[in-house]
Amino acid sequence: MKEEFTLDITPNFAAAWQRVETYWPERAISLRALKWVLSDRTAYAAVNGTELLINQTSLLGPDFEGSEDPVGHIAFLLVHEAGHIENLDYSKDAGANHDIANKASDYIVNGEISRMNDLLKMQHGVDLFPLPPWVLFDPALSSGRWSTFDVYQVLLALERHDTEPEDE
Repeated sequence: MKEEFTLDITPNFAAAWQRVETYWPERAISLRALKWVLSDRTAYAAVNGTELLINQTSLLGPDFEGSEDPVGHIAFLLVHEAGHIENLDYSKDAGANHDIANKASDYIVNGEISRMNDLLKMQHGVDLFPLPPWVLFDPALSSGRWSTFDVYQVLLALERHDTEPEDE
C-alpha cells in the first residue's frame, strides 16, 4: 500500500485514537514517536521500533469495524501495539524463537490492558479497551506477576513438550 496515513482510515479510527489519548496518554505518547504506515505486511497492526504498521483492510473487517464495539477494539489494538514498545521484546534477541517471544509479549501486554480496563471501569462503568475474544490472554500468564522472559520460558517449555516424541 502506498496510501498516506490519515486518522480517517476507518469510520471509527479517529474516535479510537482520541480514546487512547484521553484515557491512556502514556501509550499515546509511545505511538506518537513512531511513523504510522498503512501496510498489508501485518494481519492487523505491528510495531518495528520506528513504525506502527496498520492493515487498513483488516481494520475494516469483522474483528474491528464490524465488531460490537469498533471504537473499543481499535483503541485496544492501538494500546496493545504501544505495549509492545514499552515491554522488553525478546523476539529481537539472537537465538530467540520469534513466534513464541511475540506470544509471550502478547500475554503480558494484554494483561496490562485488562488491569487498566479494571481501573477505568470503576471510574467510567465500561471497558474502554475491551480485549477481543481472539487475543492471547490467560489469568496466570497475563497476571502481571511474571516478566515477558518468564512467560517466554513457559511457552518455550510447553512447545518443546508438545513436540517431543512420546515414550512407548
